[in-house]
Amino acid sequence: MMKIILFSKEKTLIEEISQLRVSEKFEILEIQTQKPLSDSIELLQITHPDIVIIDDDLVLPDSERLIESIRKFDDSIGVVFVTSNSGIELGRKISQLGIQYYAHKPVDRGVLKEVVLSLTRRFKKRNKMNKRFTD
Repeated sequence: MMKIILFSKEKTLIEEISQLRVSEKFEILEIQTQKPLSDSIELLQITHPDIVIIDDDLVLPDSERLIESIRKFDDSIGVVFVTSNSGIELGRKISQLGIQYYAHKPVDRGVLKEVVLSLTRRFKKRNKMNKRFTD
């Protein structure tokens, strides 16, 4: 079962990702309040998610540090970053941290679902390849 952590308090993002709980049988943990960075890192270590969706508006000013921490913990975790900041500078900084998808709000309905499903297919394919080499 794929595990997703969603850092967001935005209703539309939560609703869209929550649909995957039923349709794709994903395990989804929703974080709707800003937590200290150390708590977020501890949560990663406990849950070992496959995908983390970060709503920049919730985790500011720790967005970059959170992504860096995810990469240090496990660089195979898929990271999706959503923001209302339309500045090009943020996009440059965040893209260099190895995220899989960067989106500006409002995100078109269905787009996040397709991104998550695409990442899921990629992970399943990678896991099959890894299994072949370890068998």
